[in-house]
Amino acid sequence: MGKLLAAIDYSPASAAVLQALLPLRRKLRDSLVLYHAYQLPRGLPFLSAHIIEQMEQEAAQAAHQRLREFVAAHVPANERRSIRLVSQRDFLTEGLHRYLQSRSYRLLALGAQGQGEDSEGALGFHTRHFIHHASIPILVVFPESRITWKKMLVVYDADYRSPEGVSFFTHPHPQSRCPGCGPSSLAPRWPHREDA
Repeated sequence: MGKLLAAIDYSPASAAVLQALLPLRRKLRDSLVLYHAYQLPRGLPFLSAHIIEQMEQEAAQAAHQRLREFVAAHVPANERRSIRLVSQRDFLTEGLHRYLQSRSYRLLALGAQGQGEDSEGALGFHTRHFIHHASIPILVVFPESRITWKKMLVVYDADYRSPEGVSFFTHPHPQSRCPGCGPSSLAPRWPHREDA
């Protein structure tokens, strides 16, 4: 059993991320980790260490409670097993990178803003960043989108250098038009680990 990771910011795209990952988790029999980064308000006046510590504790409790409420609002009770909630005081990009480096995941799911005249603007800054810099596959979900997972499209970087011990094998339909995946200029490849 593997693990799926999703970054949550309580937006409509985050709700769509949850709806996309639940059926995928069932198919893969994976656990799901929901990650939220939060910060204390900026521009605080000089305060004693005791006050700051108290504010940090209250902010941590509030962030975790809000994450629990978000899950309760968007995930049926019978689907909440094997969902782990992680709220950390950090910037999203830096915190999520550190979290990814310390653990192993199959997939990182991120919401897209769904706004903007071009594809870059529609994705949003953080999603664009992880598309370019994450070391694992990325799932981008737009607000109010629905993914049934009846068919899957695997997108990969042809210049990507796989980690030692991990290789790629070609999709079962190497021709340019795959009956299961539709037209493609490159045959998708699926990662696997070699025993040899």
